[in-house]
Amino acid sequence: DGSKLELTVALYLTPSGRTIEGVGIVPDLRVANSEIKVKALQILGGLAQLGSKN
Repeated sequence: DGSKLELTVALYLTPSGRTIEGVGIVPDLRVANSEIKVKALQILGGLAQLGSKN
């Protein structure tokens, strides 16, 4: 029927011991929109679609 259950079994902490869940992180380096960034986003989008079909 397509049902599934996802269970998180780990918690990622920064080196200082803080969690980033629900908060996120600030990047060290910001990258302006470029052809490389656009291509990377296209690839990631394709990978996400492949992952959702499994």
